[in-house]
Amino acid sequence: MTRHMRRAARMAALLVAAGIATSASAAVCKKVKFSFRNDSADAIRVEKIVYWDDSDSKWRTENVKDVECSPGDPCTTSGDDLGTIVDGVQLHHITEIHYYHRHLIGSTWGSLKYATYFPPSPDECSNYRTYGRASIK
Repeated sequence: MTRHMRRAARMAALLVAAGIATSASAAVCKKVKFSFRNDSADAIRVEKIVYWDDSDSKWRTENVKDVECSPGDPCTTSGDDLGTIVDGVQLHHITEIHYYHRHLIGSTWGSLKYATYFPPSPDECSNYRTYGRASIK
């Protein structure tokens, strides 16, 4: 190994240790929340969020902890990390969001449906962002 190669390897190791070696580690959007209002007469339970990543031209799915919401109430998911270190979405444009939910009919949760929401600009994914207010009927 040449002196130049050893120096480059040491520099790469230092950058990794400092946490700035790859842009992939910063590519995850951390603690992103999705807000919505239950504009139906029934309680609803949001089970997953599917969103269009316009930067990669593909749909992405986030399974959220089920969020139950009473009629007329505003609700928000607890906050999920979007993307992965390998397939990140930070600064990607999220241009359409589907809230997959069920209505409580009597004592039984109904079939899975979705409500669509189009976030306003700027629509880039960033840490601690809240997308919303979708209206779910």
